[in-house]
Amino acid sequence: MPLSWTTQKPTQTGWYWYRKDATDSSILFYCGTVWDHVVDFAGLNEPVAFMKDHLLEGEWAGPLEPPE
Repeated sequence: MPLSWTTQKPTQTGWYWYRKDATDSSILFYCGTVWDHVVDFAGLNEPVAFMKDHLLEGEWAGPLEPPE
């Protein structure tokens, strides 16, 4: 099932694609605990960091389903 891009930020734990806009390259993020507009994010090559979700304004696709 193809993923759709949305500006709605992640609301559950999992892997998500992120891009600033439709012309930007996609980045794969792991979204951990979501609470009170603070999300625990980790990119594949990035250290774990606590980030205010408004710092990542853009488009999201996910969460990704694990392979069967």
